[in-house]
Amino acid sequence: VMIALGIAARGIVRGDIEEDKVLLKLVESTMPAAGYALLMVVLISIIMSSLDSLLNAGAVAFTQDIVKPFAKVPDSTALNIGRCATIVIAAIAAVGALAVPSIIGGLLICYTIWAPAILPVLIIGLWVKRPRPLAGILSMGIGTLVAIMFQFVFPSATEVPAIIPALGAALLAYILGHWIEKVYEERKRWE
Repeated sequence: VMIALGIAARGIVRGDIEEDKVLLKLVESTMPAAGYALLMVVLISIIMSSLDSLLNAGAVAFTQDIVKPFAKVPDSTALNIGRCATIVIAAIAAVGALAVPSIIGGLLICYTIWAPAILPVLIIGLWVKRPRPLAGILSMGIGTLVAIMFQFVFPSATEVPAIIPALGAALLAYILGHWIEKVYEERKRWE
């Protein structure tokens, strides 16, 4: 569907339109005003629904995976922590949205940081018989840090996209964490 819309837009919409606005210009030039208004309402609904899900998922993950394992908190306190996390995540997202020039650019930055943090751990964790927690933590942390460093701190350090060195560093960190924990377990067994 999107490919067909892109092909149709190429013939109807001028070439100097930003990528993020091509669909809107296509609909605006081919549909009546009521259809365009309906599309705008639908798009805003989709965006708000997705934003709500992301904020809620982030707050729940923070509360359940970071706070609860380290502190025994009652459900009412966990709920308040989740609400505060939602506000903080929304504020960070708002600042981030102002910093990126387009929706596509924002998605590329998110994937550049997300992929090194999650993909190596997920894929290796599915295939290794005994995944080691230290390996996962090291891989996620190092992958995220290297992605942020190459994306924001030293963006012109290399011609290679930031995701490539970040994935490499995450894989090396996973191997190192796996080896360290394996050696530690073997030493513990001999004692």
